[in-house]
Amino acid sequence: MMPGGIFLQRTAAFVVGTISSRAIGGGRIVIAAKSTNPVSLLQVRGGGISQPAFLSSATTSTSLAATLSQTAESSTTSSDASSDSNDSNEDEEQPDHTLASMSIVGSSVQSALFNDDASLPYLDTTDCNEFRVLFVLGGPGAGKGTQSDLIKANYPCVHLSAGDLLRAETKKEESPHRELIENCLVSGNIVPVEISLTLLQNAMAAAANQFGEDLIFLVDGFPRNYDNLDGWIRCMTNEKVATVWGVLNYQCPLDELERRILQRAAEGSGRSDDNLQSARKRFATFERDTVPVVETLRCVQTLLDKNKRPALDVFDIRGDQSIEAVWKETQTAMNQIISYDVLTAQSRLLQAIQTQNVELYRSLCTNEWFATEKETAQQVMTRQEGGVAGPLSNAKIQFISGTKVAVTYDRVIQNNSDKEEEGITVQEKRIWSHQGKDGWKNIHFERLPQQ
Repeated sequence: MMPGGIFLQRTAAFVVGTISSRAIGGGRIVIAAKSTNPVSLLQVRGGGISQPAFLSSATTSTSLAATLSQTAESSTTSSDASSDSNDSNEDEEQPDHTLASMSIVGSSVQSALFNDDASLPYLDTTDCNEFRVLFVLGGPGAGKGTQSDLIKANYPCVHLSAGDLLRAETKKEESPHRELIENCLVSGNIVPVEISLTLLQNAMAAAANQFGEDLIFLVDGFPRNYDNLDGWIRCMTNEKVATVWGVLNYQCPLDELERRILQRAAEGSGRSDDNLQSARKRFATFERDTVPVVETLRCVQTLLDKNKRPALDVFDIRGDQSIEAVWKETQTAMNQIISYDVLTAQSRLLQAIQTQNVELYRSLCTNEWFATEKETAQQVMTRQEGGVAGPLSNAKIQFISGTKVAVTYDRVIQNNSDKEEEGITVQEKRIWSHQGKDGWKNIHFERLPQQ
């Protein structure tokens, strides 16, 4: 067997969920970036929320505002004059939050299709310079922490709980915010946004330095209200610190949340807010302040979709099921997010083969393929790839695990750069593995001639 590949031989099938075009969500892309310079956001003041760059055109702004207005009208019904008045007041506020929040997906966005195939859209992450973020939201006890721990154990992700960071800060005697944070946690109030964002950004920078920059950050319990959301856009989006790819929204009724919190307290959680009184205050705060934020982000997704712009995804996950059932829904969402990095790497690999870019090819493949001194990198690439990469078709992506993914497609292999020459069509499978700080690497391939 040649290093890295098996020719003319089938291997065992990989039985994992396949990403479909419907699951991917319409070809949305966010060019994300990662910063490793912790900045004290406590020094950021004023400024408000700047208008998104793509809304600079008066025509575009008018069009989006009109669409938003139509969306708000279609989703609002009332049974009496008083209700009409209240709904009208709420709708007057919603456009400001929604239009301002549209920039949360990042300042540089474009759509991408794997091999121009509309059935496999993805987010192109080639030029990532910002931290890539998923918000993890849900009421107290909805299972955010449990599912985040499972995600962290199975995917290239880092879990950052805003609540855990704040609680840890209360134990630092030198922290000037210790008493303020403790009072907010016990009373069920929300900590000032600058404090939370400072802790989050510093934690992201530390994780990137330790584990590498090719990560997705699960920000658990943030944003909790519009002040949090506006602060995020002002300090994280506009400053090009982070871009948000989606929301994992865990939905769970109050009676189940109360049962879980009391059980957690009985098991010795050690949390000062794990009691029925605090739990009910926190749930009321969540319903009053956080649920409207989720709906605003959902409206952002709808608007961007309607205007054929990239959008974040809001994944609604039932949190009142068994841990296993909730995990299954969580995996579906995470597989979609992780597929963006894998398809980006696969597309770049095919580009390297097409352009005979040996340096790019080597950067995307396991180092084991180039360990021998008997062959140059160019010779390894030529032997393994057989020349120019021709047209592709029937592309699919399957998850073996959260860090190992198979991409299969039919490919025409041409022996030279003469595109008019009829090549050989093969079914090709490539296995991608996340290699920690080195990111996603192609570790194996196999080919079977098509009849």
